[in-house]
Amino acid sequence: MSTLKELLGALLARHGILKAELAQRIGWSQGRVAMMLGDNRPPSRDLILEIAHALQLDTPTVDALLVAAGFSPSTATAGASSTHRPLTLEVSDEEDDASSAPEAAILVFLPGNPVSRDVAGVAERLSVSLGLTPSELGQMLKVSEQTVQSWMRGEGSVSLDTLQMLRAASASLDSLEQMFLPDRLPEVIRRPAEIFDGERAVDLVLRGAIGEVVTRYGNLLMYQA
Repeated sequence: MSTLKELLGALLARHGILKAELAQRIGWSQGRVAMMLGDNRPPSRDLILEIAHALQLDTPTVDALLVAAGFSPSTATAGASSTHRPLTLEVSDEEDDASSAPEAAILVFLPGNPVSRDVAGVAERLSVSLGLTPSELGQMLKVSEQTVQSWMRGEGSVSLDTLQMLRAASASLDSLEQMFLPDRLPEVIRRPAEIFDGERAVDLVLRGAIGEVVTRYGNLLMYQA
């Protein structure tokens, strides 16, 4: 399911919420709700957040709806004052590799979505700046090489958890490029170092621990200063 209408319809169906109940929760008429669910044009971001608040959606589900409508994910959850049980939406899709995403993961579909540009840009930057092959980048992010290659073409899909990992890795790369000359970074992280117990920084990077690499280098440079 890739559209907001499909995701919202699946959410309501899975939790047995009728249009009348949704209308009551958000203070709309049933006719207006029916028109919204039948319209191919996505509603505004504010309206999506209003619906999320009324349904007491969890953060991943809110993000899935926002991204499906072409908006950036939200960092805030719906208000906790509602007496309704929080709702979740799990959308599974077949990936090219069984390890690419957990079963029933929430997926963001990239073609035509603004998020695809972010994913492609971050993946390309990590690959070039750290000197990682698509296979190594896939190992770092726990997805397949084919998935990484799809991202770089602006295709495929990405779980919200992986999207957060990409953004965190990008922030860590920013820190590393402030510590070392960017063109020397691939060489630096491939040197065995005592602070990594004889391993190389890239070994931790490939295990998904680039944040730990930043912390250890930062502590070392602070001590040397």
